[in-house]
Amino acid sequence: MEVARAGRRACLSYQATKSMCVLLLAASLLNTSHTTILTLRGNFLTGSMPPSIGELYNLGILDLSENNISGKIPPTLGNLTNLSILYLFKNNLKGSIPTSLGRLQNIASLVLSFNQLTGSIPVEVVSLSSLTSYLGLSYNFLTGQIPSEVGKLTNLVLLDLSVNQLSGDIPATLGKCVELVQLQLNDNLLQGTIPQSLSGLQAIQELNIARNNLSGPVPKFFADWPNLDYLNLSYNSFEGSVPVTGVFSNASAFSVAGNKVCGGIPSLQLPQCPVKEPGVEKRRPRRVVLIGIVIGSISLFLLLACGLLLFIMRQRKRVPNIPLAEDQHWQVSFEEIQKATDQFSPNNLIGMGSFGSVYRGILSPEYGMDGSVSIQGDLYSYGILLLEMFTGKRPTDVSFQGGQTLQSYVAACYPDKIMEIVDPVLLPLDNGYVSKGDISCDEIDAEKLHKCMVSIFRVGLQCSQESSRARMHIRTALKELETVKDVVLND
Repeated sequence: MEVARAGRRACLSYQATKSMCVLLLAASLLNTSHTTILTLRGNFLTGSMPPSIGELYNLGILDLSENNISGKIPPTLGNLTNLSILYLFKNNLKGSIPTSLGRLQNIASLVLSFNQLTGSIPVEVVSLSSLTSYLGLSYNFLTGQIPSEVGKLTNLVLLDLSVNQLSGDIPATLGKCVELVQLQLNDNLLQGTIPQSLSGLQAIQELNIARNNLSGPVPKFFADWPNLDYLNLSYNSFEGSVPVTGVFSNASAFSVAGNKVCGGIPSLQLPQCPVKEPGVEKRRPRRVVLIGIVIGSISLFLLLACGLLLFIMRQRKRVPNIPLAEDQHWQVSFEEIQKATDQFSPNNLIGMGSFGSVYRGILSPEYGMDGSVSIQGDLYSYGILLLEMFTGKRPTDVSFQGGQTLQSYVAACYPDKIMEIVDPVLLPLDNGYVSKGDISCDEIDAEKLHKCMVSIFRVGLQCSQESSRARMHIRTALKELETVKDVVLND
């Protein structure tokens, strides 16, 4: 009875929501017993966490994930020094990560992913040597550099900092985390080269550093990692030759799309690497001075204003352009059926009867090589739509021959020759001026125009990757397109 009254007083004093009162009452009961676990995952809890939650000193496990909890993470959580697991992922938490969490000296798993947290990663958190299982801070809005103190996580198995706005170099001290099995740093703003010190991460099974601004050669030590079975280096600025051994011997186990690389196994269809002749220095390319622009100086506003206007007009829901017979069935050609059944492969044979055979018809690539249905299929369609709008070509265009696809057509020109495939309708007009409502433009900046088009096609290509695992997250896609829009409206 006394415990219940204490919980009730806590509710009244904090003016908590009904769902938070449930939490407080449950916590009050637990605090007077020997129970050390409080799990309220997926219970539609709302409101913010009360500071008094920091008085549950006996707790060893606290799981409030997959709710609708808002507000900030109370610094008093740092008082729960017996915690070994703290799960707060998939809520609506905002603000910075409290430095007081650095007092959780017994914590093994700390997961704050899928919230709206801002600010930098506290040094105090990545200095917790007790973290041995999982540190998850992904899908937030964290900024700044990855602290060099991350090297103190020498026993950590899984580190996920993906889909944030982290910048700077990958710290060389990360190479001290020799127990890492998974390392996710994708969809950030990281730059520089891959530190050689990472070669010591021999336990790595999965590494994803896609969609950053990393540069330099593809490290050869990736091929030496004995347990590596998934490597994503796509859409950075890596250059030079791609190794052919280790993980690089299996095209489905890695991705280097969107880089300036060469060589690799034949199935990658990358250009051959140039052979350096001994004793001959590499010639420096001549500097080309742009004397004038053929069409004249028209603003960046013109092209992208037209592009955005066309984008809005085409956002209306489309009906698939598939011809229907009078009985309302799809009209599919023999060639399409042959292709969809992989040349009537026995692997696609469902059954046989007295009137013929029944084959599976695989017509949609949305779900990619993974073969599973997910929301990533919609992302694939979105990527194809972008490529359609800005090239003026459909995936079924008759000009695509010999296995060529809309994606391969764009990828062949990405990024240097991307302006050669832009739909002419979107290019500047001869009169040098266009006006539509509040958007008008003149005096184009060719360099900015090229960069914006590269960004748009980059989103299209990444969203339409064959492997759903390699596709850009929708939040990242929208963020990049918002940047392009800001250039148009604020230039």
